[in-house]
Amino acid sequence: MMNETLIYKYPIVNQIFNDNFTNSIYFNPYADHIINKKMNINKYKLSCNSSNKAVEIMIKNPRFVHVNGLAYNENPKIFPLLEKTIHLFSPITWNLMANSRNPAILSFLENHHDKISWDMLSYNSCPEAIRILENNQDKINWKHLSTNAGAFDMLYANQDKIVWSAFCDNHNPKAIEMIEQMLIEDPSKINFEVLSGNHNAIHIISQHLDKVHLSNLSRNPNAMDILMQHPELIEFNSLLSNPNAISYLETRMMELNIEDVCNLAYKNANGIQLIEKMLVAGIIPNDNITNIINLITYKESIYQLDYQKMSKVRVNHFYIELMEKALHPSRVKKWLDYHCENGGDIDDFFELYF
Repeated sequence: MMNETLIYKYPIVNQIFNDNFTNSIYFNPYADHIINKKMNINKYKLSCNSSNKAVEIMIKNPRFVHVNGLAYNENPKIFPLLEKTIHLFSPITWNLMANSRNPAILSFLENHHDKISWDMLSYNSCPEAIRILENNQDKINWKHLSTNAGAFDMLYANQDKIVWSAFCDNHNPKAIEMIEQMLIEDPSKINFEVLSGNHNAIHIISQHLDKVHLSNLSRNPNAMDILMQHPELIEFNSLLSNPNAISYLETRMMELNIEDVCNLAYKNANGIQLIEKMLVAGIIPNDNITNIINLITYKESIYQLDYQKMSKVRVNHFYIELMEKALHPSRVKKWLDYHCENGGDIDDFFELYF
């Protein structure tokens, strides 16, 4: 059952808890009170869970660790687990870890320099990864680094190593300025297929609509104004993954088939908003509801708390507790005695104070 002290932004979470969807236990960051080592543990899902409770269970029970799942864990307290389970790492595990933003994982990688996947680390834009790359520039994959918004200073200092087709995906504002300049100097270097997906390049894209890539443009969260003005540029399957397309997709809600809804659930960060409306409206067939909800449970974004409602509930609880204490019979009797001792009587006491 849902913890009564928590109120979730999306009411569908109530159903997820009440119907015992096990994914919600692993992917809900507020499910500490549910996870325990007596459960039928899914090692991969537990290892992905960044809650302190999940990490505590794994540290006490390393047999519950799935190393590939651990690579996705964002809790810095997992460091001891990395050394304990290193003998289980595969090349895939090392690749996944090079993509991590967890400082514990990146610190661990520095201790195992020979195992770092430099190709994958070159994509990693977090400060810890950039520092490692700056100190090992001979190992960098410059095509991958060209897409890296956090690596602009390195790229600017090594402009001869920039791969421009990849650089068009770099959303660093200073990179956008360089792309604009290159459009003047040598437009053949600009890859508009890649640039169409760059969310900071909308002002450039809008001036070259004849060159855009429809699928990438339809996924671009900042391209909705262009797409609404030029609906012929919409590639619908790609639009389903656009987090800013929910209002438009709602106008076509009745047209969505079950495959569309699955894509919305799995690929769109804001898809829950529309799916919840479809469930309330009874648009999704009953025999597909379980599958759709199961897909949704993988997204941490659905477990957002409604802090406004929680605040109101807490204020109400406080008010009730305050009234219970203030109007306790023993306290009321003291007030009444004081009132009568000072010339009042019972009737006017209740008229004055109640």
